[in-house]
Amino acid sequence: MPSTEKLDTHRKALTVNLDASTFGSFAEIGAGQEVALSLDYLYAYLLESNFLVPIRVPEKTTRVASA
Repeated sequence: MPSTEKLDTHRKALTVNLDASTFGSFAEIGAGQEVALSLDYLYAYLLESNFLVPIRVPEKTTRVASA
């Protein structure tokens, strides 16, 4: 029978983290977010420091075959 006690956020997180069937799932999601955030900070720093120049992508041109 499920417990009817009201769990706080810390207890809910602990319950999920101790569940062997979901072990590691949330850590992988969090790690991906941390890497993306670190890359954003690095990109902003390099732009401000003039170490990195934004690349202008040329517009697509269409070639017309000569007759």
